[in-house]
Amino acid sequence: MDTNVNAVRDEIKDLRSEEVVVTWGGTNDISKNNIKISIKHVCHFVEKNEEINIVIMKLPHRHELIPSSCVNIEVIKFDRQAEKKMKIYSNVKMLEIDTDRKYFTKHGQHLNLSGKEKISMKLTTLIKEFFTKKQLSHICMQWKDSISEGLKSRLSEIKDWVVHPEVLNHNNLGEHPQLHTPPNIKETMQH
Repeated sequence: MDTNVNAVRDEIKDLRSEEVVVTWGGTNDISKNNIKISIKHVCHFVEKNEEINIVIMKLPHRHELIPSSCVNIEVIKFDRQAEKKMKIYSNVKMLEIDTDRKYFTKHGQHLNLSGKEKISMKLTTLIKEFFTKKQLSHICMQWKDSISEGLKSRLSEIKDWVVHPEVLNHNNLGEHPQLHTPPNIKETMQH
């Protein structure tokens, strides 16, 4: 992943927010059990390029290996961790790769033509989402008078609490000042 990031560093430095960078890599790092390093490189790349839109392709399942192989398990871990870390960035979207075997070549490691077409269609849709303005719906709630009156009375009771200055003498610095509550609150507490 570091190789991918370093290779495009100079090429993307002048990009603007109207443009999108698609990054797809890290499988070699995963096969070497370097998940943490790959995640670190992805996060560093995103942090350095917060002004541009970024699509990070999730890693594909390796069909030439058995499903329970350590590489396929690491691919799942990487995809989960990357997605979790990227949630905080509004300029980043993750693209899920269809893991159906029919989209891969005979040896199972690379996408075939139909797999590439499917990915390009999904990628086009995802890129359009960057430039589609989302309509936010407002939730209108009515303010109930009974709640506001109850709140006002409770606030006035709290406001009447005062700290006695005689408690704040220098002889008992370790003690907390005692609060004085208005008589009507004391009476209700005793009953």
